[in-house]
Amino acid sequence: MKLLGRKFILGVMLLPLALWASGAAAQSWPSKPIKWVVPFAPGGLADNVSRAAAQRLSERLGQPVIVENRAGANGGIGAAYVAKAAPDGYTILTGSTGTHAINPHLYGNLPYDAIKDFAPVSGLADYELCLVVPASSPNRTLAALLAQAKTKPGGLSYGSSGPGSSNHMVSEMLGVLSNTKFVHIPYKGDGPALIDLMGGQLDFMFTPISSGLQYEKVNRVRIIATTGARRAPGTPNVPVAIDTVSGMEFAGWNGVFAPAGTPREIVARISQELILVLGRPDMKDVFDGLDNAASTPEAFAARLKRDFVLWEEVVRKSGAKAN
Repeated sequence: MKLLGRKFILGVMLLPLALWASGAAAQSWPSKPIKWVVPFAPGGLADNVSRAAAQRLSERLGQPVIVENRAGANGGIGAAYVAKAAPDGYTILTGSTGTHAINPHLYGNLPYDAIKDFAPVSGLADYELCLVVPASSPNRTLAALLAQAKTKPGGLSYGSSGPGSSNHMVSEMLGVLSNTKFVHIPYKGDGPALIDLMGGQLDFMFTPISSGLQYEKVNRVRIIATTGARRAPGTPNVPVAIDTVSGMEFAGWNGVFAPAGTPREIVARISQELILVLGRPDMKDVFDGLDNAASTPEAFAARLKRDFVLWEEVVRKSGAKAN
């Protein structure tokens, strides 16, 4: 009992010192370069927005913010790296619907805990998808596509940018909600999948609206639905999927995370700076086809928890696997 009492007293004595050290570190932050990990290949939507934001964040903080791509496993490799990084505010992550709401239910041995290993900082960008079919397809509506799927032996085929990607899981969501079977053909990115779609090797796929518009303008694909709650500004004549299939609504997101245990003052500071940076007029072109999703840590954490539950149900009902 005496030993326990001494340990307790020592702990109480050291607690203010630990709190002081944490506060002092937060006040002096940042005193060196910050590493911003993007767990996807260069050139994609998440990478482009992260690099634009990092450049402007560096100007405000007076320290370099260096973007580092660590791609693989639907973002899981980069996410695992940041989960194990020191919680000092000098390593942050661009997470996504895939890394934090889908992967935990799709992979049996994920090397990170999407909830416990991270401190949500802020949303970054939201995006909707559109459903495209080859320009030669007879289907001009989602209802027609689903009707054909129910009569075709084996079901219609769709492409994705890989297992666990947003266009894979949104297709699975469509199958669950419409009680329709499809055949998943995974690719290493949207580009190769779109090439096969345009060549008639696939029946449909989901892709970002900006990509769908690019190929529709040259008469290679037809956009027949979008996944938002209302018609997208770039496709005002295209109906939303939810009008045909109840619950068929999807808005993917990218957001910023720090390792769990990062001082709250630092998390709040990064969030505040991102809200200012992402709202700048010179970010408008970067957000072409996307929505600014900057938010407080609390709002972003609440959104993550909602999507975590949603995708757990979709993965369970669809029986989707990572491989």
